Amino acid sequence: MSEIEFIDLWERKKSNNISLIFPDWNSEDERIVFFSPHDDDAILGAGYLILAAQLYRAKIYIVIFCNGSAGYTTPEHKNDIVKIREKE
Repeated sequence: MSEIEFIDLWERKKSNNISLIFPDWNSEDERIVFFSPHDDDAILGAGYLILAAQLYRAKIYIVIFCNGSAGYTTPEHKNDIVKIREKE
C-alpha cells in the first residue's frame, strides 16, 4: 500500500501506514461515512481519504443531503431543478 502517504502535520511525521492518522485502525471493522451537501463534494473534499480507506479495506458510505433545489444555473430552471437532478 505504499502508493498512499499519510502526513500528521501536528507531529510532522509521514508514513505509508494509515495507523499514523488512525492509530486503532482495524481493516476488518472500519466503516467511514462522509456527509456531503452535493454529490461531488465528498470526492472533491475527501477523495484522497476515501481512496486510502478503500485500499485499507474500510467500508465507505457517502450520504448526500441535498435535493438539488439550489443547483440551477439559469432562472428558467429554478422551479424544475429538483426533477432534473432526480433524473440525473
